Amino acid sequence: MGKKKIIVIFALVFVLLIGWVLALKAVTRMDEIKKQDKLIAQADNFMSRELYVRAIPVYEEAAKIKTTDTRDFDLETRLMKAYYLHGDYAKYAKLVEARAENNTASVEDYKNTFNFYVSSFSMSKAFALIHKGIDQTGDEELMNLYEQYRYTYKTRSTKFAYIAPTADNTIMPAFDGEKWGYISRDGGVIVQPQFDEATAFSADGIAAVAKDGKYFAINVAGDKYGLDDNPNNTRIQGLAYSFASYFQAKKDGKYGIFNYDYNQILTNLQFDEVTRSSHGVIVAKNGNEWGIYSLTEGTLIKGGIEDVAINSYGSVFRDNRGMIKIGGRWHLVNTMGEDLTGETFDDAKAPESEGYIAVADKAGRWGFINDKGELVIEYKYTDAYSFSDYVAAVKTYSDDWIYISRKDVPISEEVFENATPFHGGVGQIYENGMARLIIFNYYGQ
Repeated sequence: MGKKKIIVIFALVFVLLIGWVLALKAVTRMDEIKKQDKLIAQADNFMSRELYVRAIPVYEEAAKIKTTDTRDFDLETRLMKAYYLHGDYAKYAKLVEARAENNTASVEDYKNTFNFYVSSFSMSKAFALIHKGIDQTGDEELMNLYEQYRYTYKTRSTKFAYIAPTADNTIMPAFDGEKWGYISRDGGVIVQPQFDEATAFSADGIAAVAKDGKYFAINVAGDKYGLDDNPNNTRIQGLAYSFASYFQAKKDGKYGIFNYDYNQILTNLQFDEVTRSSHGVIVAKNGNEWGIYSLTEGTLIKGGIEDVAINSYGSVFRDNRGMIKIGGRWHLVNTMGEDLTGETFDDAKAPESEGYIAVADKAGRWGFINDKGELVIEYKYTDAYSFSDYVAAVKTYSDDWIYISRKDVPISEEVFENATPFHGGVGQIYENGMARLIIFNYYGQ
């Protein structure tokens, strides 16, 4: 027999062998499919009768049989549903995480697993997963869910009737109904109530206070740091604000600027009304007119201002932006009084941070604008504060205060009698004549 015939015979035998192997695999595959179908039918029957505890092991057994990608995916979907309905959320979440990695998870998968992680206080897992969901699907419902839960909060009761906001709410003046003291961001008392008047602490850690008719300065430990005891000076008559290394107080019927030893500086800057100085300027009023004055030069930058919006801690400007009223309309301006947008508004609140600013229409409904003066949240609230720490306190038509995100999504179901902006993650809320602190944690970008 020639070599060519031998090669041909071996080739034919090989082809026949391959064919036999493929046929055997096909038969085996058909047997596996039949076995899997039988298991799926059995589990489906349990599911239809809500016997999830019996359906799950049958689905799991069927899942061990690998057939086609399409069939395997469909079976996994059935198993996930069984896990979820039975309350095996950890197993359900594990499969969702795998699908998220492969970009095959559904919006419902993301929602369910996110809620499971939140309820389990696994916040890092929750927000890592929902970020993937938003990136992969762009679903608005997921975005709203993210906005609603990216803020978690706790409240702290206090014994105070009023807590004055500060720029960072690290240490706050607090009034117990009779005297002023100071508390920390978690409600702990730092200086016991004992003062008749009290300002916030400055950046230098000094505050101006009054007690028994005497005015002095204290540090955060409550130690006296300066005293209004110069025999050549007229006594202080009232306090306004602290800022930088100074404070504002009333003397001889006018508000001026003083150092910690109660010596008046910039004596040409004396006013009937003042706001908390910031950004190198002071916004103050004499007679019926407000003006913006330079603290370094002591000169008027811009006058002829009919009114100014003052934020929760007493300043007109934040992030070099402020709201002033000229010609019966409100304008967004910088510290030089220059209009930033060309837009005007019927009413406005002062900026609290770098976020959106609250403005109102002729009907007294409040919404929010961005830095360009564009309305980004429609006029719909009965009152509002500008955004700070990524959220805003707004008053609804039911006369309740809530907090909303920049997406105009309520960030909790709880409502309050009154609420203030957040600074440093802390805000003040009021119920039944008493103040509480609300402390937020913020997740994500």
